[in-house]
Amino acid sequence: MTPLVFRTRMITGTLTLILGLLTLWQSRGLPFGSISNLRPGFFPIIFGSLLTLLSLILLISLFWERFKNKNLEQTPPAKTVTSAESIDNLNAAEAVKAAEEAENDDDTFNLKGVAAMTGVFALFVVLTYLLGYTLASAVCVAAAGFLLGLRRWKILWLGIGTALVTWLVFEKWMGIPLPDGLWF
Repeated sequence: MTPLVFRTRMITGTLTLILGLLTLWQSRGLPFGSISNLRPGFFPIIFGSLLTLLSLILLISLFWERFKNKNLEQTPPAKTVTSAESIDNLNAAEAVKAAEEAENDDDTFNLKGVAAMTGVFALFVVLTYLLGYTLASAVCVAAAGFLLGLRRWKILWLGIGTALVTWLVFEKWMGIPLPDGLWF
Protein backbone atom coordinates (compact mmCIF):
# COMPACT_ATOMS: atom_id res chain seq x y z
CA MET A 1 0.00 0.00 0.00
CA THR A 2 1.44 3.34 -1.02
CA PRO A 3 1.64 6.18 1.49
CA LEU A 4 -1.01 8.10 -0.46
CA VAL A 5 -3.52 5.23 -0.26
CA PHE A 6 -2.71 4.72 3.43
CA ARG A 7 -3.23 8.43 4.16
CA THR A 8 -6.47 8.50 2.19
CA ARG A 9 -7.86 5.50 4.04
CA MET A 10 -6.74 6.95 7.38
CA ILE A 11 -8.53 10.23 6.63
CA THR A 12 -11.66 8.35 5.54
CA GLY A 13 -11.62 6.18 8.67
CA THR A 14 -11.00 9.14 10.96
CA LEU A 15 -13.77 11.24 9.40
CA THR A 16 -16.17 8.30 9.60
CA LEU A 17 -15.25 7.78 13.25
CA ILE A 18 -15.90 11.46 13.97
CA LEU A 19 -19.25 11.28 12.13
CA GLY A 20 -20.27 8.19 14.11
CA LEU A 21 -19.31 9.75 17.44
CA LEU A 22 -21.06 13.00 16.51
CA THR A 23 -24.22 11.06 15.61
CA LEU A 24 -24.12 9.27 18.96
CA TRP A 25 -23.55 12.53 20.82
CA GLN A 26 -26.38 14.31 19.01
CA SER A 27 -28.83 11.47 19.66
CA ARG A 28 -27.90 10.96 23.33
CA GLY A 29 -31.12 12.56 24.64
CA LEU A 30 -33.53 10.84 22.26
CA PRO A 31 -35.63 7.93 23.55
CA PHE A 32 -34.41 4.63 22.08
CA GLY A 33 -37.53 2.46 22.28
CA SER A 34 -37.49 -1.19 21.22
CA ILE A 35 -37.67 -3.21 18.01
CA SER A 36 -41.46 -3.40 18.30
CA ASN A 37 -41.90 0.22 19.46
CA LEU A 38 -39.40 2.38 17.61
CA ARG A 39 -38.65 5.74 19.15
CA PRO A 40 -36.85 8.74 17.57
CA GLY A 41 -33.43 7.70 18.88
CA PHE A 42 -33.49 4.14 17.55
CA PHE A 43 -31.98 4.67 14.10
CA PRO A 44 -29.51 7.44 14.98
CA ILE A 45 -28.09 5.38 17.84
CA ILE A 46 -27.86 2.20 15.74
CA PHE A 47 -26.37 4.14 12.81
CA GLY A 48 -23.87 6.02 15.00
CA SER A 49 -22.83 2.83 16.76
CA LEU A 50 -22.30 0.98 13.48
CA LEU A 51 -20.36 3.88 11.97
CA THR A 52 -18.13 4.09 15.03
CA LEU A 53 -17.55 0.34 15.19
CA LEU A 54 -16.82 -0.07 11.48
CA SER A 55 -14.50 2.93 11.35
CA LEU A 56 -12.58 1.60 14.35
CA ILE A 57 -12.24 -1.76 12.58
CA LEU A 58 -10.95 0.04 9.48
CA LEU A 59 -8.42 2.10 11.44
CA ILE A 60 -7.19 -0.90 13.45
CA SER A 61 -6.81 -2.99 10.29
CA LEU A 62 -4.83 -0.18 8.63
CA PHE A 63 -2.47 0.09 11.59
CA TRP A 64 -2.18 -3.70 11.76
CA GLU A 65 -1.31 -3.93 8.07
CA ARG A 66 1.25 -1.15 8.39
CA PHE A 67 2.80 -2.83 11.45
CA LYS A 68 2.91 -6.15 9.61
CA ASN A 69 4.48 -4.54 6.54
CA LYS A 70 7.12 -2.77 8.64
CA ASN A 71 8.14 -6.14 10.06
CA LEU A 72 8.32 -7.58 6.55
CA GLU A 73 10.48 -4.63 5.39
CA GLN A 74 13.13 -5.62 7.90
CA THR A 75 13.62 -8.92 6.07
CA PRO A 76 15.62 -8.86 2.83
CA PRO A 77 13.40 -8.11 -0.16
CA ALA A 78 12.47 -10.87 -2.56
CA LYS A 79 13.97 -10.82 -6.02
CA THR A 80 11.63 -9.18 -8.53
CA VAL A 81 11.29 -10.02 -12.17
CA THR A 82 12.52 -7.41 -14.63
CA SER A 83 11.95 -7.30 -18.36
CA ALA A 84 15.40 -8.77 -18.98
CA GLU A 85 14.80 -11.78 -16.73
CA SER A 86 12.23 -14.49 -17.11
CA ILE A 87 10.20 -16.11 -14.42
CA ASP A 88 12.03 -19.36 -15.13
CA ASN A 89 15.13 -17.90 -13.45
CA LEU A 90 13.30 -17.54 -10.16
CA ASN A 91 12.68 -20.43 -7.85
CA ALA A 92 9.06 -21.44 -7.21
CA ALA A 93 8.70 -19.62 -3.89
CA GLU A 94 9.89 -16.32 -5.34
CA ALA A 95 7.58 -16.71 -8.34
CA VAL A 96 4.58 -17.30 -6.09
CA LYS A 97 5.48 -14.29 -3.93
CA ALA A 98 5.87 -12.05 -7.02
CA ALA A 99 2.46 -13.20 -8.31
CA GLU A 100 0.79 -12.54 -4.93
CA GLU A 101 2.27 -9.04 -4.77
CA ALA A 102 0.96 -8.31 -8.25
CA GLU A 103 -2.55 -9.52 -7.27
CA ASN A 104 -2.58 -7.55 -4.01
CA ASP A 105 -1.70 -4.25 -5.65
CA ASP A 106 -4.87 -2.34 -4.84
CA ASP A 107 -3.31 1.10 -5.08
CA THR A 108 -4.93 2.03 -8.37
CA PHE A 109 -7.58 4.70 -8.55
CA ASN A 110 -10.40 4.13 -11.00
CA LEU A 111 -11.62 7.58 -12.00
CA LYS A 112 -14.10 6.17 -14.53
CA GLY A 113 -15.74 4.04 -11.83
CA VAL A 114 -16.03 6.98 -9.45
CA ALA A 115 -17.54 9.13 -12.20
CA ALA A 116 -19.98 6.37 -13.17
CA MET A 117 -21.17 5.83 -9.59
CA THR A 118 -21.50 9.59 -9.15
CA GLY A 119 -23.66 9.57 -12.28
CA VAL A 120 -25.83 6.82 -10.79
CA PHE A 121 -26.27 8.92 -7.66
CA ALA A 122 -27.26 11.97 -9.74
CA LEU A 123 -29.68 9.77 -11.70
CA PHE A 124 -31.14 8.59 -8.39
CA VAL A 125 -31.82 12.18 -7.32
CA VAL A 126 -33.57 13.01 -10.60
CA LEU A 127 -35.54 9.75 -10.71
CA THR A 128 -36.63 10.12 -7.08
CA TYR A 129 -38.10 13.50 -7.97
CA LEU A 130 -39.87 12.11 -11.05
CA LEU A 131 -40.72 8.48 -10.19
CA GLY A 132 -40.58 8.33 -6.41
CA TYR A 133 -38.15 6.63 -4.08
CA THR A 134 -39.13 3.01 -4.67
CA LEU A 135 -38.88 2.99 -8.47
CA ALA A 136 -35.78 5.20 -8.44
CA SER A 137 -34.02 2.87 -6.02
CA ALA A 138 -34.87 -0.16 -8.17
CA VAL A 139 -33.43 1.46 -11.30
CA CYS A 140 -30.33 2.92 -9.64
CA VAL A 141 -29.43 -0.15 -7.60
CA ALA A 142 -29.67 -2.18 -10.82
CA ALA A 143 -27.46 0.39 -12.58
CA ALA A 144 -24.90 0.24 -9.77
CA GLY A 145 -24.98 -3.56 -9.95
CA PHE A 146 -24.30 -3.38 -13.67
CA LEU A 147 -21.33 -1.09 -13.05
CA LEU A 148 -20.03 -3.54 -10.47
CA GLY A 149 -20.18 -6.43 -12.93
CA LEU A 150 -23.54 -8.09 -12.38
CA ARG A 151 -25.28 -9.26 -15.53
CA ARG A 152 -28.64 -10.57 -16.75
CA TRP A 153 -31.17 -11.73 -14.17
CA LYS A 154 -29.01 -10.85 -11.16
CA ILE A 155 -29.42 -7.15 -11.92
CA LEU A 156 -33.19 -7.52 -12.12
CA TRP A 157 -33.38 -9.37 -8.79
CA LEU A 158 -31.01 -6.91 -7.11
CA GLY A 159 -33.03 -3.87 -8.18
CA ILE A 160 -36.47 -5.31 -7.52
CA GLY A 161 -35.38 -7.02 -4.29
CA THR A 162 -33.81 -3.88 -2.84
CA ALA A 163 -36.82 -1.75 -3.72
CA LEU A 164 -39.26 -4.36 -2.36
CA VAL A 165 -37.41 -4.85 0.93
CA THR A 166 -37.09 -1.09 1.41
CA TRP A 167 -40.79 -0.59 0.70
CA LEU A 168 -41.82 -3.42 3.04
CA VAL A 169 -39.60 -2.23 5.90
CA PHE A 170 -40.47 1.45 5.73
CA GLU A 171 -44.03 1.57 4.36
CA LYS A 172 -45.50 -1.59 5.89
CA TRP A 173 -43.45 -2.44 8.97
CA MET A 174 -42.58 1.02 10.31
CA GLY A 175 -45.38 3.02 8.72
CA ILE A 176 -43.00 5.65 7.29
CA PRO A 177 -44.11 6.79 3.85
CA LEU A 178 -41.41 6.90 1.20
CA PRO A 179 -41.31 9.96 -1.10
CA ASP A 180 -43.61 9.86 -4.10
CA GLY A 181 -42.52 11.32 -7.41
CA LEU A 182 -44.28 13.69 -9.76
CA TRP A 183 -45.36 10.88 -12.07
CA PHE A 184 -46.02 8.02 -9.60
